[in-house]
Amino acid sequence: MGLLISSDVGAHSHRTSSSGGSCRVRPPCGPSAGDQICLACNAVYEARGEPLDGEIATDQVAISRARSGQFRSSICGTIYQPSQFAWTHNGSPSVTCGEWQRAQYAAQEASSNDYKGKLADGYKYFFASSGPNKVNPRWAKNCRPQPGLTIGHHTFFQDCGSSSHQRLARSSESPQGQSWSDLSPAKSARPWQTRR
Repeated sequence: MGLLISSDVGAHSHRTSSSGGSCRVRPPCGPSAGDQICLACNAVYEARGEPLDGEIATDQVAISRARSGQFRSSICGTIYQPSQFAWTHNGSPSVTCGEWQRAQYAAQEASSNDYKGKLADGYKYFFASSGPNKVNPRWAKNCRPQPGLTIGHHTFFQDCGSSSHQRLARSSESPQGQSWSDLSPAKSARPWQTRR
């Protein structure tokens, strides 16, 4: 069952404020939230401020990981697997209603069989290769294809060597001395504009 995207912010989300036309919502993220909600949370917190294709590709990475046999077998399990997606350690603060709607749409498109030929289908790794959250992880030099698929500030890879997922899970690398908890989504994310 797909997500219904409408002007409503979603039956499972919690509206936190609506003053002066500025709607905010706290997404119902969590390891048992269900695949579509986990994907939407992943899109809004891991790729907020990226182009829509970047949010979708980020979710396709989670789907590819769950199908690979190298990570947990469920989408939510893969997203919440330790040290895989930095935002899962930061909680889920409120976001604008537009950001949440866009993230739900990205989750729906990532799960569909026809979005642009599966933009990042089979890609299991990515990192912020530019922008405010740029990192330079050691494991990326072993990834293929090189130079990788770049969408927005993220570069995506299909494979990073036979034991790269174990290196990723143990990795504590961070940019310029920051901890992983400092790698929260871009603070000046653009609100989503409906594209038709």
